[in-house]
Amino acid sequence: MRKEQIRTCISCNTRLLKSELNRYVWNNGSSLPDPEQKAPGRGAYHCKNDRCKELFNANRKRLDFAFRLT
Repeated sequence: MRKEQIRTCISCNTRLLKSELNRYVWNNGSSLPDPEQKAPGRGAYHCKNDRCKELFNANRKRLDFAFRLT
């Protein structure tokens, strides 16, 4: 039996189970949703609430850091 992995929301820094977060991957200069959480590449996670999604899309510095763009 495997333990489920814990990830951190890049918007609010809350640590949750991977299944409780939305995953995004970087592809061709933009972040794309990964609902199956199986796409290759570096992923970034945010909570499933609207506030965290707005912060995720609005704060370019957090995205750059999460996807190691700078």
